[in-house]
Amino acid sequence: MPFIAPTDPRPVRAKVYVAGINIAQYGTEVVMRPVTRGDDNKQWSAATPSGEIKLQIANKVAADNFAPGQEWYLDMIPVPAESVGQEGMGD
Repeated sequence: MPFIAPTDPRPVRAKVYVAGINIAQYGTEVVMRPVTRGDDNKQWSAATPSGEIKLQIANKVAADNFAPGQEWYLDMIPVPAESVGQEGMGD
C-alpha cells in the first residue's frame, strides 16, 4: 500500500545530542546530531539515521544550557500559515 501523507501534519519528535560547542566572537555555536544508539532509539533512527543542526546563540545564559554529550528532545511542530515568515522562501 502506498504512503499517504496526512492532511494535517503531525508533530515530530527527534532525540539529538550535543556533538560540539564552538565559542566565537559573536556567540556560541551549538552543533546537534541525532541519537542513533541504544534500543530505545532503534525504531526512529532507522527512518532518520543522520543529520546536523547548528544553532548560533548570542545569549550566554541560553548557550550555557548546552553541554557536550547532553541529549535533548527536539519537537518540530508546523507553524500556522498566518505566522509564517519569509526565511527560506526562495532566497
